Amino acid sequence: MDLSNLNTKDQSEAGVPMTVRLPTGEETDIKLTVIGRSSERFAAAKLEFDRKMAKLRPVRDRDIDDVTIEQRADDEFTATLVLDWDGATDGGQPLPFTLANVVRMLQVAPYIKGQILKVALDDARFLARTPTA
Repeated sequence: MDLSNLNTKDQSEAGVPMTVRLPTGEETDIKLTVIGRSSERFAAAKLEFDRKMAKLRPVRDRDIDDVTIEQRADDEFTATLVLDWDGATDGGQPLPFTLANVVRMLQVAPYIKGQILKVALDDARFLARTPTA
């Protein structure tokens, strides 16, 4: 088998499309471009997340602030996996793509985090020889 058929890195860097679904399975108008775990951006985001978590580990008695910090770091990590979006609105107005707006979306709709991670970790979606869906 040719090594090019094993390549997930190129498509991981470019990202693949993903349609956000409601918990019912119904598709929304929001389309995300999600990177894969073979990308350098994913590796950098994971390293930053691990650093933030390491700072919290020495704390023995967890209080709400630690949980909030951990949740925020997790949301920021997941948001970093999104390269772009289309169709996101707020009050009927287009919502610009920014890391802060993606974090905000994840905070109001935490179920989307699982959808993003499922795509990012699905190496088959990033194979160069496989069309992305």
